[in-house]
Amino acid sequence: MSITPSLAEGVFVLASCMTRNIFRDLFQDVGLLTCPPFYRDGQFYLALLAGLLVLAVIYLFVPVHAYDITLRQWSYFIALVIWQPFWEELLFRGIIQGQLYKSPWGKRARLKVSNANMVSSLAFAALHIAYNPDLWSVSVFVPSLVFGYFRERHNTTCSAIALHSIYNLGYMVVLILKPGYT
Repeated sequence: MSITPSLAEGVFVLASCMTRNIFRDLFQDVGLLTCPPFYRDGQFYLALLAGLLVLAVIYLFVPVHAYDITLRQWSYFIALVIWQPFWEELLFRGIIQGQLYKSPWGKRARLKVSNANMVSSLAFAALHIAYNPDLWSVSVFVPSLVFGYFRERHNTTCSAIALHSIYNLGYMVVLILKPGYT
């Protein structure tokens, strides 16, 4: 049996439409379908300012731990400022928080923090225990709540990814500038 060009074209169009819808739904679920102008949000700038204040406190008062890798390596910069924020936000804010937030339980909030945000932030902090000292692992919990807040506020992970990247960049600068760091 030979397939006529019109039948083959029809199968291709059908497959293309199905694939497009599947990817559209997937990108919608993880909050990557649209990227609204979160950079126009005053609260986003307040979160940036709060991050700067925390970094100043870390710089002045908190001993930082050294990594095995030199911070001056480009691969580490790319991993810490681009790669990790993207994948961590995709997993924790996009998938975990996004799926939990679909349920009425996940949308329930205490002190403006949804259950979905709380669970994804606890999981985020738990992941950091594997490769950070205990105090540093716990300290990522509050920024994680902030990332989750913006995920829900803008209905996208774009703002969470941007904020996470900026926070990591600031942390990297603190590590490089901190006296005594080798």
